[in-house]
Amino acid sequence: MRQLSADEQIARATRYREWAAKRRACAEAILEANRRYTDDLAFNTQPGHIPLRARIIAQNDRAHASLSKAKQFEDRAAKLERRYWTLKKLGQPDPN
Repeated sequence: MRQLSADEQIARATRYREWAAKRRACAEAILEANRRYTDDLAFNTQPGHIPLRARIIAQNDRAHASLSKAKQFEDRAAKLERRYWTLKKLGQPDPN
């Protein structure tokens, strides 16, 4: 695997942060839209299969997975930025 140049590291970190922000915004919008159902104790505890409740649970599961993926993107971006600044601080030449 080749080393990324400094410009490529910063560009990739920026893309990761943009992707994370987009995923986080979409997931938070879904969770907020479903809040009126998830906060309703009677709706959540009613016995039997309720198709709407099943859809909301599935949507919330996907939203939480998206938040988790956004966190992974942010961690990757932070790792790239740390690597960039460490090399810059040490005065290492660009590997390419």
